[in-house]
Amino acid sequence: MNSEIKLNLVACLCILVAIIFVIMFVLFDKKIGGNVLNQKSYKTETSFFIADKNGNQREVSEEIWNKSYKITIVTFIFLSLAMICLLYLFSRYIFIPTMKKNLQILLSFFRKV
Repeated sequence: MNSEIKLNLVACLCILVAIIFVIMFVLFDKKIGGNVLNQKSYKTETSFFIADKNGNQREVSEEIWNKSYKITIVTFIFLSLAMICLLYLFSRYIFIPTMKKNLQILLSFFRKV
């Protein structure tokens, strides 16, 4: 297997993992009723509060707080990597071939003139 195919497989795998983490993120947020990174979410030494989209806060355990935080951060990381992979695949298979074709058309036009 050559390196280009390996790179394409890694890019596709990264995009797939990002989609899986987004699904996990959404389901976990629905299950616990909020997200750690909302503005009204906070923690004290003994209490952990998570806010939903409307700003309603509810107290959760430290374990749930930490799980929500980790899932949010990992999801953000994989979404960033997936965007880079999409940019690579787009430029490699759509943008560059299209530009090559258009440049060849332009060069052939100017050679005729």
